[in-house]
Amino acid sequence: MKKALCIIVVGLTMLGLTLSLSADRDAKAHETGSAAMVFVPGGTFRMGNVRGINDVEPGNRQWTTNESPVHQVTLSPYWIGKYEVTWPLWVRVRDWAKANGYEFENEGQEGYGNQTANTTPQANSVDEDAVADAAASKPAFSEQPVVMINWYDMAKWCNAYSQMQGLTPCYYTGSAFRTVYKTGRKDLTTRLVNWTANGYRLPTEAEWEFAAKGGAAGAVNPFKYAGGDNPDEVAWYDKSSGYATHLVGTKRPNQLGIYDMSGNVWEWCFDWYAAYSAQAQVDPKGPDVGQYRVLRGGSFYYYPVYLRSSLRLDFDPGYLSCGFRLVRSGR
Repeated sequence: MKKALCIIVVGLTMLGLTLSLSADRDAKAHETGSAAMVFVPGGTFRMGNVRGINDVEPGNRQWTTNESPVHQVTLSPYWIGKYEVTWPLWVRVRDWAKANGYEFENEGQEGYGNQTANTTPQANSVDEDAVADAAASKPAFSEQPVVMINWYDMAKWCNAYSQMQGLTPCYYTGSAFRTVYKTGRKDLTTRLVNWTANGYRLPTEAEWEFAAKGGAAGAVNPFKYAGGDNPDEVAWYDKSSGYATHLVGTKRPNQLGIYDMSGNVWEWCFDWYAAYSAQAQVDPKGPDVGQYRVLRGGSFYYYPVYLRSSLRLDFDPGYLSCGFRLVRSGR
């Protein structure tokens, strides 16, 4: 009897594992086009402004004060969106979510400004090789980033996308992880996040910066911006954008093959904003409470100092004029 019971238990365990792996494989099969993810191996890096204030024009150095002290951070492996979440992907998941018990404060918007703005790098701002590289790496789709949604909308949308793909959601209304966060404004603490779940979530601030700097190898001697030291090659910003967002993936990617981590739209992170500590950290997730959430990456409307990979801003999570990219934990 005991032997038969053990066989049944083992069989059910294996079935559960098989179903979990199957769901994970099915989800990854959908991660193509604008939903593509890039694997970021774990590693240790120096977080903060390792290039120093002399790398910033004297009139803009006030924006570097919260980027220190530089401190050591070790991260576990994760996946991150190759592109900012685009309007078509947002709409597809949003509509599924609204039919399955989710509520959003905002419907979202397809980018800002002139939707037909030129997305070809300007000949007088980059060299011919850079133009050729950008053309060769241009994605096969043409999609604008989603904007005019707040932090709460994004967190709920991540849960919906997870459930839509048969994955385990990350955000909950209680620490027992029984009720999935679907409605209203919930100021999520780190204890309301299932960090081991295989679903989608917002990146932590450390995950965002590590990916922007190009992972472990790139972070040793990082570029000023995500993918290079010339903003015209890697970012849509005030001097190159025509004050409009542009199709994702039309500038040069960084060392990991990730696009638009500098410029185009500001990107929300999970973390509540707080001053840095000099203490070494492993998989930091920010403080458990706060008033403002972290924004990273700069945008089409801002000048180059805001595009730097170490630049950090804090803003009310109800603010609308931003975008985001996705992360999934694990291998």
